[in-house]
Amino acid sequence: MQRERGGGTALRSALAAVVALPLLATCVVAYFLLDTNRLKGPLARVVRAQTGRALTINGDLSIQLGRQLSLSVAEAELGNAAWATDSAMVSVDRLDVTVELASLFDGPLVIEQLRVEGARVRLERAADGAGNWQIFDDDSEEGSGFDLEEGLPVVLRRMKLDDCIVTYGSAQRSASLRLEIVSLAQGADADGFLDLRGEGALEDRPIRIEGGIGPFAALLEGRNFRHEFEIEIGDTRLRSRGSVGDLSLLEEVELVFELHEPDAAFYANLLGVPGALTGSIDLDAAISPNRPGILAEASGNLGGFDLALTGHVEQPLNLDGLEMEFHLAGPDLAVVGEILEVPGLPAGPFEVGGGLRRSGGRFVIRETALSAGGAELALDAEFASFPDPDGGTARVNLRGSDLGRFKRLLGLLPGVHQQPFEATATLTQSRGGEEHLEASIDVGPNRLALDGMLGSYPDYAESRFEIDLRGPELTDLGDLLGLTAAVTGPYRVSGDLAWTGAVLEIEDLAVSAGPVEVRGSGSLKNLPDLGGSSLSLDAAGSDLFAVGQWMGTDRLPRHPYSL
Repeated sequence: MQRERGGGTALRSALAAVVALPLLATCVVAYFLLDTNRLKGPLARVVRAQTGRALTINGDLSIQLGRQLSLSVAEAELGNAAWATDSAMVSVDRLDVTVELASLFDGPLVIEQLRVEGARVRLERAADGAGNWQIFDDDSEEGSGFDLEEGLPVVLRRMKLDDCIVTYGSAQRSASLRLEIVSLAQGADADGFLDLRGEGALEDRPIRIEGGIGPFAALLEGRNFRHEFEIEIGDTRLRSRGSVGDLSLLEEVELVFELHEPDAAFYANLLGVPGALTGSIDLDAAISPNRPGILAEASGNLGGFDLALTGHVEQPLNLDGLEMEFHLAGPDLAVVGEILEVPGLPAGPFEVGGGLRRSGGRFVIRETALSAGGAELALDAEFASFPDPDGGTARVNLRGSDLGRFKRLLGLLPGVHQQPFEATATLTQSRGGEEHLEASIDVGPNRLALDGMLGSYPDYAESRFEIDLRGPELTDLGDLLGLTAAVTGPYRVSGDLAWTGAVLEIEDLAVSAGPVEVRGSGSLKNLPDLGGSSLSLDAAGSDLFAVGQWMGTDRLPRHPYSL
């Protein structure tokens, strides 16, 4: 069945609106002047207006307009972000590109020919996470930038890259990553199959690329095309082959993928986490038709980490009808935390496995368990719209013998030391349709219990809970919090908490510890600075002398008191 192409992809529409239309308008005038170098100024102004970056063309600018639009630029550069190290993000000795004019407005963007000589692309990420490649104000790293239902956004027929270098640097890297493309060429054979050949280097490792994709006409339609590639990066061997029956629905998809590398440490260094991976990398993955949907499986060793995944999905485009089982084990959970930028995870072996299911918008986490650092986590949950807990149910249990191993992760508890712990939380639906949360945390003999209703996602406004914190010895709690507690003996803190989304309301607060009894209420604002907060407290007890001893004096009388 032929698909309606309509307005095309978002990428193609943006290109037409932002670049093509202003360029064509000025091009028509300049065409009769026979001197397209006069377009340098207008083109630079368009780029500046749309990107905020300077476009400088020191060489010739040539434009030819007909059934195809051909652009040739010599000695050009695009300016960098203001915070970046280099003044130019991209520079090129020569750029020649020929585009099917009609494809700017309908169908995939067809680049008939692309030739680049002497390009230098300098990618950089700032300490706050911003990338210098984020040129437009609405740039986002979420999503693919195009809709598979409309096929491929760009199809390239012929290409030739020579002497091109791409570098990537960040605040976390001591030196920039360097990719050199000595040559990369693509051309169509008699059957319309696009052959790709190239060589270069990644850091100090030579690269060889060989393979192809096509036929070209099938790529334009997004149907019945195939690919086969083999890439060598030093001792790394990557092979991929497969076919796609219908890209718009991801139907009749077949893929075989193999990755083998004897020295995983090379890629750990590339990721900026030296020492994170050891041994070899051996990964095999496959996708096959399932009717409806696809089957997928992957297994292998990733530098000391064992991975296994199997599952199927009925609607691959939106992951509806997903059923998946997974297992991951490794020698050091702290390494995983370092790669994922989650500091404080305990060092030592770990193992995680379970099942995931997604159907009709509901997301189910089934019998998922993690063991690491002497602790075990068990999770079962079902959500109508993950991660929103509205309409969901969940049960979580975490227990272990040594909370001290999680001390870095629990930075708010500076006095954590070796002692057993257990945390349990249960989310259920009340008869009124609210999310009822009941939780408890036990650290040694100390227990915190919480019971109440969870507010609306994502700020959980209108949440309200009853809390109860108690234990046999206040000094133990003081040690846990890194505080000095002069009062000894049992303690208890209870009360009602309500979160409005901006203010934490406290009612019926009751604190008892040794001879001290405190009651109060109030509101805490502007957390954690507490500016504008108010709190009213009343203290009473049966023995003022005991309070004096707590304060370091024995001169107060034995008498009831109230403040």
